[in-house]
Amino acid sequence: MVFFHMDNIRNKDSAKLLDVLHSMNLQQHVQQPTHIKGHLLDLIITRSNEDIVDTIHYHPMLISDHAPLTFHILAAKPPAVRKAISFRKIKDINLKEFEKDILESDLVTCPSDDINELVKQYNRTLTSLMEKHAPIIRKDILVRQNTKWFTEEIKTAKQKRRQQERKWLVDKSTVNLEILREKRNSVNRLVAASKKAYYQSEIENNKKDQKALFNITGQLLHKKKDCVQPSHTDPKQMANSFATFFTDKIETIRQGFDITSDVPSHPDALSIVPTLSSFLPISSKDLKKLISGGNSKSSILDPFPTSILKDLLDCLVPTITNIVNKSIQACSFPDDFKQAAVTPLLKKPSLDKEQLSNYRPVSGLPYLGKLTEKVIVSQLNDHMNQHDLHNPMQSAYRKGHSTETALVKVINDLLLAIDSKQCVLLVMLDLSAAFDTVEHSVLLHRLEKDFGISGCAKTWLQSYFSSRKQYVSINGTFSDPQPLNNGMPQGSVLGPFCFPPYTSPLFSITEGHNCRAHMYADDTQLYMSFNEGDGEKVLKQMELCIEDIRCWMRTNFLKLNDSKTEFLVISKKGCKVANLSTVQSVSIGNDHVEAVSSAKNIGAFIDNHLTMEHQVSYVCKNCYIGLYQISQIRSYITQDAAAIIVSALVTSKLDCLNSLLYGIPDYQLKRLQLVQNNAARVVTGTKRSENITPVLKKLHWLPIVFRIDYKILLLCFKALNGQAPKYLSELLVFYVPQRNLRSTGQNLLVEPKARLKTYGDRAFSVCAPKLWNKLPEYMRNCDDLNVFKLDLKTYLFKKAFAHC
Repeated sequence: MVFFHMDNIRNKDSAKLLDVLHSMNLQQHVQQPTHIKGHLLDLIITRSNEDIVDTIHYHPMLISDHAPLTFHILAAKPPAVRKAISFRKIKDINLKEFEKDILESDLVTCPSDDINELVKQYNRTLTSLMEKHAPIIRKDILVRQNTKWFTEEIKTAKQKRRQQERKWLVDKSTVNLEILREKRNSVNRLVAASKKAYYQSEIENNKKDQKALFNITGQLLHKKKDCVQPSHTDPKQMANSFATFFTDKIETIRQGFDITSDVPSHPDALSIVPTLSSFLPISSKDLKKLISGGNSKSSILDPFPTSILKDLLDCLVPTITNIVNKSIQACSFPDDFKQAAVTPLLKKPSLDKEQLSNYRPVSGLPYLGKLTEKVIVSQLNDHMNQHDLHNPMQSAYRKGHSTETALVKVINDLLLAIDSKQCVLLVMLDLSAAFDTVEHSVLLHRLEKDFGISGCAKTWLQSYFSSRKQYVSINGTFSDPQPLNNGMPQGSVLGPFCFPPYTSPLFSITEGHNCRAHMYADDTQLYMSFNEGDGEKVLKQMELCIEDIRCWMRTNFLKLNDSKTEFLVISKKGCKVANLSTVQSVSIGNDHVEAVSSAKNIGAFIDNHLTMEHQVSYVCKNCYIGLYQISQIRSYITQDAAAIIVSALVTSKLDCLNSLLYGIPDYQLKRLQLVQNNAARVVTGTKRSENITPVLKKLHWLPIVFRIDYKILLLCFKALNGQAPKYLSELLVFYVPQRNLRSTGQNLLVEPKARLKTYGDRAFSVCAPKLWNKLPEYMRNCDDLNVFKLDLKTYLFKKAFAHC
């Protein structure tokens, strides 16, 4: 038996145990010495997300040389809660009668020619029909857990159990006690069987809907979904308080900008670009396809749920097409679509719910308004793609672009720099309420000068951004309207799409300072590599670049959050570059940002030696949380259902950003593999003493190393076939022999040489060609993504389990 002191942070065993606890989402509560010699040996360990341990009492050492510990577990029964609810019986709607009423209404027989009146007519007609076919019902109910699995058979069995319990309480006989136990066991069996059947059915019906799977898991784990709000007695007053707070917050930020009469420009503003002077109307067929393929989210501002709209699509699509096309023809966005219903949501459960600053505004916009935006965005995107107007280093809101592709590019550059005996300065800029402070006049000017949006198209966009307003909703009560004179509408489709063009001049600034930049929406990464002795020089260059960015942002109504910007000095482990100590902080405005050892960058933790240890720990921790949740409900679900939930809660996390983990040390990969092994044991009920490899093969799960290879090869295929960002395609070069060889026409890639296995060999531009060239020729020549996926999975599966 080995003992080690948890109070000694330098002890390797203590450090390893703490790392294991962190990875498995556990926390240790004992903070005082528990041994006679003043060391901490006795531990109390719980899960980090469970606040169940009350004050710990340390008692005197009497018999043993260890101090006894006592504490209370907080597990009180929650009090009964009553709640006022309102709902409509949507499922009871007779769709044929509803459709008949729509076709006989003025909306169809006598539609208005004015776009604003037509939208009002649409909302008025459908609202009145909803009141007719599914009027609002209001009830005061006792809040209970979900018991849809509760059947009459269970109810009868519980009544008989209670009757038998009364009999036993009267005579306390052994016979009645045995009968009571049998009836108790019968109730338990019925409940377990009913729960199992109900949740199996729910999971099977929603196996392709990850959100629904999360909701089902939440029901089984009794997770609360109540919307947290500050204490209040008057919903109207609270709604107005929130509305004023959200508006004042943006106004306070804007007061610090350098507001000038001239619209800011940049050197490329006078360049000639192809124009888009008008938007084209859409056909009913295309609009129907767009609606059917989209989600069914509804807003409180909609006259009826989107799910009903889809059920009645055949009779409504002509009217909806008319609304969208009239908006395009009139170069006007309807006034009723410019309203937003804002719901304040607490940013984190741990924050004080009484502080308004701890809430973020989440907007709900009318469905038809967002549908109209989708039509416009589709045409704007086609225009920008056709004329190559997107900045290649902006990865947000573009097909084939993601946080993963952006990180692959940046990490590739960092790894190659280290492989070339260089160090890198990496700065991650943070903006305050970036989307909410955008100046519409600046945006429209930039869209016209830099992207060719003119004429009726520009007029429509001007109408879209003007005269907008929002209401804050608290328990169905709206605040007074608040004007939105600036910013991108939250929850919109067009707003986020327009943000990258708004910030496009930033790349001209970074290029002028020989600084590399990559953006994902408002998340900006700046990085510069340097050789030995050039640290201070490059640091000053970086600071000048950031200062120019700050100046540009102030004149373009964007605020750089100096104090929240993060800075890393990335180098090889054990780097001995001279003067590295002089580049441990960067000046940003009046703040000096100290270099950190690790920071989260658009979803991934990057450390100063690119070991990815923090990222692996983060993934393991979140996966073990999911596994614990699934283990709690495993008895109620089948193996197939468990596999589906594991895929949603665990496997998805293992696969997320795993292309960044190629070539990391084996002990880190082993940690991830242990997570997958535990997931397989939870799904199949396999014991720890049994070999897990046959189980993984039976489940058809690729081991972690091969999952990483799969992701890299998939990105490689997309890059070679024009389905990935241009910045990834440029990293790959086809091998062209100088003369006719057998390798001609085999789609082989040039394999760059790297110096360091732990750095250069991990770069996408190095590892992707190596993996690609090892594929069979028929796979390298494939041009269909779905076929390639199937062939690649089969190829790697055979390779992974060749000796099994």
